[in-house]
Amino acid sequence: MERFANVLDRLTTTPSRNGKLALLVEYFRSAPDPDRGYALGALTDGLIASLPLRRALSELMEQRIDPVLYEMSRDYVGDTAETVSLLWPEPAMRKPPSSLEEVVGRSPSAGATRSPPSWPVSSTASTCADAGRF
Repeated sequence: MERFANVLDRLTTTPSRNGKLALLVEYFRSAPDPDRGYALGALTDGLIASLPLRRALSELMEQRIDPVLYEMSRDYVGDTAETVSLLWPEPAMRKPPSSLEEVVGRSPSAGATRSPPSWPVSSTASTCADAGRF
């Protein structure tokens, strides 16, 4: 997983087309088999079906904080994902996934029926206030 994240990071900062191609060739030659396929799917938008993510995030946040405050925060920040990341409680320390297979295996479109991840059930407003975000 970290290798793929590093490749994505380097792709965004590499100016030349040939440099980007070299990064991809090196990654696909050295990555283990399931990760290669998942990486190709992620890079070509073939991995996860289109989801109404913005609406889902907005509905999720409206259950946790005042909807007007959320909309004002989103307008100020300018991005839904960034706003949610600033308002969401800090996660418990967990070991990050070591491969793309672990991440994709958890996704709803992976075919298997899995239970959704457990999110901390606490008052977001008080958590954010305690963290000095308001």
